[in-house]
Amino acid sequence: MFISIKIKVFFEVTENIEINTNDYVEVLVDCYECKTLKRSIVIGKNFNAIARKFFGYIPKKNFKDLEGLISDKEKEVAFCTPNCHLFPAYLKNITLTKSNKVVELEYLIEYSYMEFFDVKYKKQSNILVSWARVGFELICPRCNTINRQSTQNNIVRPFTVTCVCGFVFYTEKISLPIIEVF
Repeated sequence: MFISIKIKVFFEVTENIEINTNDYVEVLVDCYECKTLKRSIVIGKNFNAIARKFFGYIPKKNFKDLEGLISDKEKEVAFCTPNCHLFPAYLKNITLTKSNKVVELEYLIEYSYMEFFDVKYKKQSNILVSWARVGFELICPRCNTINRQSTQNNIVRPFTVTCVCGFVFYTEKISLPIIEVF
């Protein structure tokens, strides 16, 4: 069965800045392929870029079912990071909305879920996504530097995101991203 998830991030920036989204998202789900709870799954639209980001190269020998992905640069892909196997999940849409100084990013994903029992931890699998990380680039209006940022559920807040020139982009005060099943 496929589950639809919305992953939302929103923050108030100090000025009207330029922001670009990454074309992938990371989530923590129970992987029925590994039969293991809480696996990091990377879901994105460009296999080559994602593989280089996470591994520094394209790991031809490590991936199972890799045939065809390397030649198709724009192919959607999702993979379980610890075991490097493909995972049935899709990044359906990314929406970036700016209204005055409020920026909202919304990632819509779908992933396949099948119930299983994790033998190692002696627990039943869960349908819910319990953690997510999204990334984006902020372009400094003062010095034009590209600042790569990400946010995830398990970091200490509040914290302030600044450029190397000292420009303050925003302060993150609440736990983000917000994960919704629909």
